[in-house]
Amino acid sequence: MGDKFKTVGGPMTIVKGHGKIINNNYPQVPIDDLLKLLKQAREKAQHLPEPVRDKVRQEIKEAQLQVKETPQEKEKIAVKLNNAKDTLKAIAETAPQAVSVGKLLGNALIWLNKIL
Repeated sequence: MGDKFKTVGGPMTIVKGHGKIINNNYPQVPIDDLLKLLKQAREKAQHLPEPVRDKVRQEIKEAQLQVKETPQEKEKIAVKLNNAKDTLKAIAETAPQAVSVGKLLGNALIWLNKIL
């Protein structure tokens, strides 16, 4: 039996064989790399000053869950990451940790443009 092709979601996305999705519109970037970056940002965020630490870590956690559950909804992931970055802006001048976490979040947003 030959492989059957079926269009899913757009002209360039196909399902081949046993449900393997091949998307030729974007380069395939492992989601695991994005999750590692978010994990690193969340770990660094634990060293932030008390007023923002929990909020930033929660936004990153929610972004991680979104990536795991529905990575194709990158706009929702970006909202979470931008919320965390906005929270960091309030302390960026006074906390060096905020700068390093902000850079990791910025890198995660760049990754979002490369996946799906």
